[in-house]
Amino acid sequence: MDDMLCDISAFRYHRIPPQVLAIMPDLPESADDPRKERLCEHPLVTHFLGIPLHVLAQGSCGRKGDRIVRHVWNGERPFGSVRQTEFGLDAASPLFTLLTLASSVSNERLIMCMYEMCGTFAVCKIAPQVKSALVQAYGGRWGDAQLGWENVKDVSGNPTDLWKRPPLIELSELTEYVDKIRGLRGAKSFTRAAKCITGMAASPLEVQASMLFGLSRLRGGEGLRLTNNVEIRMTRSARLISGLDRRYADI
Repeated sequence: MDDMLCDISAFRYHRIPPQVLAIMPDLPESADDPRKERLCEHPLVTHFLGIPLHVLAQGSCGRKGDRIVRHVWNGERPFGSVRQTEFGLDAASPLFTLLTLASSVSNERLIMCMYEMCGTFAVCKIAPQVKSALVQAYGGRWGDAQLGWENVKDVSGNPTDLWKRPPLIELSELTEYVDKIRGLRGAKSFTRAAKCITGMAASPLEVQASMLFGLSRLRGGEGLRLTNNVEIRMTRSARLISGLDRRYADI
């Protein structure tokens, strides 16, 4: 594919666990699929990215179609904006993905996306067909930690749509990016959202709670000052009771 995934398509790509990407068939060559029909029938697209695909167009002509939405980006992109994938498919880097999202989603939705990319979790639903392929490839341990991604089980031991993984963006990187994108499209919305991130969240529930308690009253929150997942070192007596030397407070 000649263009780079951006916006919601890139965000969905960054949600896909590596064990899933590893079993995906190759993408069709652009020259053999000029109308993108085979691409749009590829399992990566049908089960994860969705239609239409959002791409950053090369050139100055952006347009919206049934299969492909092309976004125009005038001028240079921030350094490190492109992430090359194993498919020969380019995707916006996590930070640039958020910047391209900033112009098309509400600020509250952008905050949620930032929390997820800066957090230690991802939400990715695995379709039954893909799950069957994962079982064939990995057996019953397909959800075990691979390259840092691990599926979260419910109380009955069944797989869920929630995955544990290392953060895609460090909080310091988010802050530094604000200074690098001044004057670019979406920068104001990005900056406004970044100021609302209170720390590294570990689940969607933590994100919802952080927004409920942390956003200003004008934005529907309680306006409290809070921080996520702060390390708490146990006292000697607490260690004797718990058997642990440290814990982390969700909020």
